Amino acid sequence: MVYNETQALISKMTSEGNMNDTQNLGSLVKRQRLRLGLTLSVLAAKSGISVTHLSRIEKAQRYPSVNVLRKIAEPLGLNEKELFSLAG
Repeated sequence: MVYNETQALISKMTSEGNMNDTQNLGSLVKRQRLRLGLTLSVLAAKSGISVTHLSRIEKAQRYPSVNVLRKIAEPLGLNEKELFSLAG
């Protein structure tokens, strides 16, 4: 997925307040993290994202930017396109 398409999906989620998509995305991140046996701390270290920010994404309290989404996806063995298609 190209950057603009991913950014458009994130913009749609944030502007429309579509919590279902955001919750699905957060739930998917958490499920994949747990499936791989990763703690929040380990995923944070591998992705360069703070534990607090990751936790808020998993709880649908924060919307990840495209760059953050890519950083999270890589250690989970996914890409941002897969995250959106599996979450949606």
